[in-house]
Formats: sequence, C-alpha cells, structure tokens
Amino acid sequence: METYVYAIIGLLVLIIAFLLLRSKKQTNFEKLKTVKSGRDTINAINSNVNTGSGDQDNN
Repeated sequence: METYVYAIIGLLVLIIAFLLLRSKKQTNFEKLKTVKSGRDTINAINSNVNTGSGDQDNN
C-alpha cells in the first residue's frame, strides 16, 4: 500500500515540475519587449534603453 502512495506522490511532483518549467518558458517569451526611443527600435529583454532624443515609450 505504501508503494502506491509513493508512486502517486512521485507522479504529482513530476507533473508540478513539468508545469513550472512550461510556465517559465512562456514568461521568457513575454519578457521580450520592443523598446522604441526616438526613431530607433530595439528588441530588449527587461531593459529600458535610451538611444537618443525623443519620447520614451517602454511597454
């Protein structure tokens, strides 16, 4: 009986770890931002970059 309990706990841990890894991969894609400063367009990850004059529009 104990082996079934350990097997179920093991499966739950694997499922939770898998879901956490999937959610991390998705947030990495969400972190890709397009930062527009002046007429320059920069692909930046989690950064506010100022490359010249103009309005800063960091989304």
